Amino acid sequence: MTEQEPSSYNQKNIIVAPLPYRIWECLGWIALMPFYLPDKDRF
Repeated sequence: MTEQEPSSYNQKNIIVAPLPYRIWECLGWIALMPFYLPDKDRF
């Protein structure tokens, strides 16, 4: 367990922190919608 792992993890948190969790959740749903609903991929 080196100090490089937590430092890289903190960098990711700093990048993700500015955006609210709901926005990331919505982006995740939008990205996964075509896979779960291939019929509505046209939208």
